[in-house]
Amino acid sequence: MFTSSAVIEDGGALWMLGGTDKDLYAQSSTQIVRPGQPTVWGPDMTEETLGHCSATLEDNTVMVTGGRRRSDSFIGSNMTEVYSFTTQQWTRRAGLNQ
Repeated sequence: MFTSSAVIEDGGALWMLGGTDKDLYAQSSTQIVRPGQPTVWGPDMTEETLGHCSATLEDNTVMVTGGRRRSDSFIGSNMTEVYSFTTQQWTRRAGLNQ
């Protein structure tokens, strides 16, 4: 629950990011869903997050922003991180203003 998704691989796959496990604990894990293939684990984000937003950008990166860092907190996060498929790394970016 509370995951976000981004279209990757030129529309050939859907990347599910973060969310909660069955006990509603925030997760940093990701999964890649390709039609007709088994779902596979993707690279973990830098920290657990839920209720966030993600978007695929033109430069072959995916940006994740906002949401909450802890399952038991109602305080939102201004965190922004970007995953580069070229370097295969997450990088923290400047946070949101609010």
